[in-house]
Amino acid sequence: MELIGQLSNSAHQDKLANLTRQIGDDTTGASQPRTARQHQRRLSAEEVETLVAAYESGTSIKDLTTAYGLHRKTVVRHLDRALVIRRATPLAQINVEKLAQLYAQGWSLKQIGDRFGVRPTSVYYRLRQAGVTMRPRNGWKRD
Repeated sequence: MELIGQLSNSAHQDKLANLTRQIGDDTTGASQPRTARQHQRRLSAEEVETLVAAYESGTSIKDLTTAYGLHRKTVVRHLDRALVIRRATPLAQINVEKLAQLYAQGWSLKQIGDRFGVRPTSVYYRLRQAGVTMRPRNGWKRD
């Protein structure tokens, strides 16, 4: 502490001494509260069978994620491991020419997504797969 006092700016010595005392008083060893860790939800074999049966009886993946407290990808992985053939998304059942026609008429991706009950990014990817040239986003410059 003597060396710090000799080399430090005298205006900051009191502040430094207070900080040093606070660090010394910390008996827990942790200066910051710990953040909550993600809880890993592991399903038993019976729960996986129930999940698969629920999906096959018509329950949506979204409803299964809520019921089991799992991420969507986790539910899909369980279904894939059980060799379940997943149902087509609503967008997959729609003719891509209809999507392209609405887009060409000036509909936004969000408007098309709202119309068919899917996310705008799903519409975007489906149109890109079909080779539709996309408009630049508002305010964006095209390279």
